[in-house]
Amino acid sequence: MEFRELDRTGIERNSVKFPTIPLSPNFGPESDHHEMGVSFHQPNLSACAFWNSNGITLADNNTLGTWTQSLFVDINSKVYVAPHTKSNVLVRSNNGIDLTQNISGDWRWPLSLFVTRNNDIYVDNGWSGGVDKWVANTNSSDTVMNVSAQCSGLFVDSRNIVYCSMRSRHIVVAGPTNNSLTQPMTVAGNGTAGEAAHMLNQPYGIFVDSELNLYVADCGNDRVQKFQYNNSIGTTVAGKVVDSNYQLKCPVGVTLDANGFLFIVDRGNHRIIGRKSVGFRCVAGCLESRGSTPDKLYRPTAIAFDSYGNIFVSDVGNNRIQKFNLGNNTCGCGYIDISMSTGITTSITPLPVRRSQDFYISATINRHCENLSMTTDWTIANCTGGCSSWKPLPASIVKRSNELLVRARALEYGLYAFNLTVTIVETTPIRKSEITYVMVNPSGITANLIKLGTSMVTHGFQHDLILDPGQYSGDPDDENDKLNATEWNYKYSCRIYHQYDAIGKWADIDNHSDSNSCFYNSPNKEKSWRYGSNGSRSSITILRNTLAMNQTYQFRVIMDHIRNASQQATGYVFVRVVDSGPYMVIIGCVITTMCSPNLEFQYINPSTQVSLYSQPANESLTPNSIKWTVHQGFMNKSSDGENRTQFKEIANYPDNWFFGRETANFTASNALFLQNSNITFWHFEVVYTFNDVNSSSALDFEINQPPRPGDCSIDPSNGTTSTMFKISSWTADIGHRVMLGSTTGSTTGSVSSSTFELLLPAGSGDKSSVLVSVQVQDSRNCVTELNITTVSVVTNSNDINELISAIQAAATKNSAVSSNSSLKKLLDNSSPTVVAQLVTTISQTVNQITNNTITTAIATGMPAASIFISPLGGQKIEGSSESANESTIKEYMRLLNDHASTREFLMESVTNTNSSEWGHLLLQASSLARLTQATNQLTRKTCKLASAKCREIAIALNQRATKVSYEDIEMIANQIIPCATNVLSAINMPLQQRGKILELDSSRSGGISEDNNDDTNSELDGANLNSFDSKDEPSHERNIYYQKLAAKKVAMEVKTTLESIAATLKVHLNEGQHMTINTPAVFTAWEAAPRDSLLNKTIVPFENAQIRLPTTLNLNLNSSERISLRSMVQPLAIASASGSQVNNSLSTMISLSAFDFNGMEIQIQANYTHPIELIIPRDPNLTIPDMKLFNVTSIHIPNQQFYFHLIDIAQPNENLTVSLHFEMRPQNRNLNYLFIFKFNGPPQLNTAIKDIDDWYLFCSSNITDDGIHRYFIDNNRTAKHRSVTVGLRELNNTELCSNNTSAPPIFDQSFKFSSDYELRTFTSGCYYLDPNNNWQSEGLLVGPKTNHTQTQCFSTHLTTFVSGYSNVPCPVIKNPIFLSDDKINVEMNIDRSLYSYQHNSNLSVSYFTQSRLATFNNEFSSLVPVCLHHHIDKLSVPDLAGYHSKKHGDDWKKFERDTPRVLFPYIW
Repeated sequence: MEFRELDRTGIERNSVKFPTIPLSPNFGPESDHHEMGVSFHQPNLSACAFWNSNGITLADNNTLGTWTQSLFVDINSKVYVAPHTKSNVLVRSNNGIDLTQNISGDWRWPLSLFVTRNNDIYVDNGWSGGVDKWVANTNSSDTVMNVSAQCSGLFVDSRNIVYCSMRSRHIVVAGPTNNSLTQPMTVAGNGTAGEAAHMLNQPYGIFVDSELNLYVADCGNDRVQKFQYNNSIGTTVAGKVVDSNYQLKCPVGVTLDANGFLFIVDRGNHRIIGRKSVGFRCVAGCLESRGSTPDKLYRPTAIAFDSYGNIFVSDVGNNRIQKFNLGNNTCGCGYIDISMSTGITTSITPLPVRRSQDFYISATINRHCENLSMTTDWTIANCTGGCSSWKPLPASIVKRSNELLVRARALEYGLYAFNLTVTIVETTPIRKSEITYVMVNPSGITANLIKLGTSMVTHGFQHDLILDPGQYSGDPDDENDKLNATEWNYKYSCRIYHQYDAIGKWADIDNHSDSNSCFYNSPNKEKSWRYGSNGSRSSITILRNTLAMNQTYQFRVIMDHIRNASQQATGYVFVRVVDSGPYMVIIGCVITTMCSPNLEFQYINPSTQVSLYSQPANESLTPNSIKWTVHQGFMNKSSDGENRTQFKEIANYPDNWFFGRETANFTASNALFLQNSNITFWHFEVVYTFNDVNSSSALDFEINQPPRPGDCSIDPSNGTTSTMFKISSWTADIGHRVMLGSTTGSTTGSVSSSTFELLLPAGSGDKSSVLVSVQVQDSRNCVTELNITTVSVVTNSNDINELISAIQAAATKNSAVSSNSSLKKLLDNSSPTVVAQLVTTISQTVNQITNNTITTAIATGMPAASIFISPLGGQKIEGSSESANESTIKEYMRLLNDHASTREFLMESVTNTNSSEWGHLLLQASSLARLTQATNQLTRKTCKLASAKCREIAIALNQRATKVSYEDIEMIANQIIPCATNVLSAINMPLQQRGKILELDSSRSGGISEDNNDDTNSELDGANLNSFDSKDEPSHERNIYYQKLAAKKVAMEVKTTLESIAATLKVHLNEGQHMTINTPAVFTAWEAAPRDSLLNKTIVPFENAQIRLPTTLNLNLNSSERISLRSMVQPLAIASASGSQVNNSLSTMISLSAFDFNGMEIQIQANYTHPIELIIPRDPNLTIPDMKLFNVTSIHIPNQQFYFHLIDIAQPNENLTVSLHFEMRPQNRNLNYLFIFKFNGPPQLNTAIKDIDDWYLFCSSNITDDGIHRYFIDNNRTAKHRSVTVGLRELNNTELCSNNTSAPPIFDQSFKFSSDYELRTFTSGCYYLDPNNNWQSEGLLVGPKTNHTQTQCFSTHLTTFVSGYSNVPCPVIKNPIFLSDDKINVEMNIDRSLYSYQHNSNLSVSYFTQSRLATFNNEFSSLVPVCLHHHIDKLSVPDLAGYHSKKHGDDWKKFERDTPRVLFPYIW
């Protein structure tokens, strides 16, 4: 078998050949072989375990000779040693006093040995070409494996497979122990020394765990590698890329305890280190120096445990075997372990930070007795002159119990120590302190000769040129980025350029004799320039007529600090000299942090867009035109210059690469850099045209090469949602920020280290796979993203259920959540990063449970629209035709309230983290979006906490608008906007009858509580708490009152959130650019565009949703003036603030707003001839009632030409108008019908009377594919009317059916139908939100494209819109009732709704007999769920019978008042 190593380009570098191994039946995990028991000790060691620092010598050079490396302790705690210079194996008792056995053999310089459970001894005899096995109780040995080099490590796994690490061959081989003819197979390494994941460099000690994972002490690479079974790619589990605080130096021994924690022999550092819950610790030889005293080691090699947990070490340099006794293995209540996020720092090796940057310190606190109370205290000392004075933290440092956020410029330059003291409060307090050191360094100034650091300017020959680095340079350590010019020295020089090629050498300006001087046409070069006032060199003026026309110069300033010459900065500018006198134009970066100065270039990241702005130096000037051009370039090393050519593709990509080419602001998207990665240098130039002259300026950019992550790995390869996965990564160009993502689409980590631990959400598919990717970001914000690997993550249901149970128990008892839950401990003691990860993970699990619960509830008969807000663009969920039973409803409500308690608790955990570090904000936004996803499970308190947190993050985002890349802005906006809209939907669900008020809210409504005490001072519709019967007892009215107060507050905060996001994007979006967020919770799009681009513009967020602007708009703006346009669609309309009934509960909510350059909203008006058109979709789970069949063929009324139907369209507020939609499906599609109607009375049409409002012919030739005739009456026609009476008549064969006629056909005979038909009618409305958050319909028109799934609206202005929908009429009795023996005195020729009785003068009910009452009651009760709100259950049939035609007055007004028109099923 041949193993070849390929380098990263796929080219074969070398090859290593081994014989092909015939896999015997016992060489593999699937084989049927004899499993051996473990033959060595893996003690169960606690996190508190420690060993005596002084070791006991068991054997010395008198017994061992020199350089004895091998050591093994068997299951009986016998100690085995194979002396390096002797051909024997010594066996001693645990205490080392008695030599129990001395086995002689023909071994030459053995390096390792292993003893199996049956006392067979395997000894390295590689010098002689093999591994020998000494069979127990015999006097001979046999070779069981042929090897080509010595085995620096030996191991026999549970399958009886022997492993040998060959240091000189850089491989680990393995083979069966029962066939010496079988050549071993390479299981790790490729035979060539290297540091790649598939390579080794001088491997020593090895260990194989119960899962057949191979651990290798990779001495030459200063690391320990883990190879999963059948995987040749290793993962680094210890070393410099795992824990920077414990750098390994040639590790040579490795073993694991019962908990899977590594113990490593760190030979080059003369110590033994062990893994703990977070990071590593030193356990023996911890004095960081070699020696022969009992507390020191010298070149230790092998390690082993006995049954007590004592550690045995072969101390090779001292020619002895040392035993370190276990001192303690229990964690008492006094145990406290503190791990700082900064790692181990000292005053010599502090954590370096720049003064201009925020930095964050967090501590993970582990203690054994979590039930004891704990206090924390932070102090600080300025150690620049010695850490003698400890003081409380200044107010500028934001602190929490276990974390600090130190704002930029909060501390002066110098060395600082931060001390965290943790105190466990008992009878005798127990304290533990941990100190971390931080060095605050200067950030480095930006040297600018011209304002904004412009790279190139045009200058007139006859004008003075002023270069002023003292004024224009920036110091990020100053709050206003201003430089103290007096603290710096300045040295100026220049050189001459020609067509971008350097042809001159640098010449010092103040060196008058320099032959390379740039100055021209000056007889006395001393007069060619002058320094600033009072001789200050912070500025220099190049005098007129001293520079040559049509020539390009480059000027340079070198600055150094007067008290610290090591602080230096250099600034450059190109000056193009022309014979005219142009006005200077300056250019700068919109996002200053995205443009890092690099000599004469600005660094730009290929992963981010570059946004530039320009302006005349004299801001009062206005150019006639502006034009940007782009050049590409490369460095000409021979001339120390840059060659440039114009980038010709600029015309081919005007809409997706370049924006604002003819405006003062110019943007190049990251697509330009990513798709032209071979181009290193870019030159962006702008030309301003004034009345008489052109002036150009430019900025030069060099592509910042992305950081090189190197080899990234994750361990373990599988786990649960409670597993801390460890990421080990990159060996070069370590980034200052790392973002972790997964296939779930969430951001899961943000740290400042190359190695860190994190929680992962559950994966998907049969293998629960999660593809983990890492983004490495360097100090210039350049990002590299790569996929690490796929891991398997399953939900730890036990931990999550334990937490939910603890939260529910606390909610029931109104007490604190028990700290016994493992997840609760993590939430309490972890950093914001871990809290956000944990909340994300738990939310994902609970969301999945919620989705399953809703699906089950709908499938068992609960109407979807009553418990669920459909996602935007979602599909209808088919449910059961049967109603849900009581047990189903109770179980649904139990889960609903349990999860509501959980979400509230998690929300408190998120909002309690106060870090505003950028990575933490992103994590919090991601966790909030997931936590608020189930809108039916958010209590009022949860909604208010979430909306406040979303607002806080949005404001923090806006504060960083000019310092954070557009890509980062987009990333966080994609999380925070769904969070805000989720909360808005959640708080409005009960008000819109789309969900129940939760038990937690109900229990808190009986008085002033923590949940509502911040709202009680608000006023709402003139109501107050005194209007309720009892201040202390919960009631439906009180609940609704508090819900409305909370909704008012949430709406205001969501508005601020959206405004902050809009203000942030205004900084980043250039003309023609847009950003879209399209999630199930919200669609929103921001766009920057010139005014005229609004004309005839169409926005289609998703199918069935549309906004179309007309070709004519009234805009008080210049045609070229730039505006910002925001469109938004949310899945649920908010409830009206006044509580007026508008049937919009099943409508989505669409808004469209325009803003000017200053962020002020623009009032845009259309006209009725050319209105704004909107298509507003409804929730797909809207219940559309079946059409009602009318047996008109059996009805004949003398002298009545039409069969009439009375439809009620009365509105609670007469200013709210609705349209009416009439649907008629004949059983015979070939028939024609005349349709007439009249408002507020019966229509009449015959030869004698024509009293109708309109008519229409339902012709068979025009019937739709679904066999339905439709007629539409818009809301302008129905306005101020309370009812519509429609009449239908079937046309006879002689009557022509055509709507092209000017008059309806008139027929005086009684109606006669030859076929029955079905009817269905509904109303719809268009509403806009006024400044008081009330819905109005004035000026809106419902369009003919309205149907059951959408409403077409026409408007003359921009705002927020919703639609209304109601099914009318609701027939009470399916068939006409005539006089009968029961004395039911009813004359009916009009179909009625329950809302229409008062208008029907033909209805006369004398009384009900018992039998007829029963019939009526059955029919009525079966229809109520389709027609009325739940208050109807308070009205019995006798109550309704009292409302007959003889009582039209107050009784009918009362009936209308008490019967809300919410027209979808109410389930409880």
